[in-house]
Amino acid sequence: MDTQLYLPLSTPIPSQEERERLVESKAEEIPLTFRDFEAKYQWPTERSLRKLAFERESNGLAPAFVKFKKRILVLPQTLFRLIRGGGVK
Repeated sequence: MDTQLYLPLSTPIPSQEERERLVESKAEEIPLTFRDFEAKYQWPTERSLRKLAFERESNGLAPAFVKFKKRILVLPQTLFRLIRGGGVK
């Protein structure tokens, strides 16, 4: 069985930005610990991330951090979206 998706010729092909936006909106975001975040992404470092989390209420990044019991977890896509959108003060 062929699993490729065929689009009619009249359907415009979405741009890279549109595809990323669709993937972000449909995928559920998985929270990461600071250590796991640093292993996956080069920036911000674990120390910088801890500072951003500590000041999350005043810098506008509160939606990017989730408290689970005693831990604070980070939502990577939300963090990067807020930083790109000027959520950081």
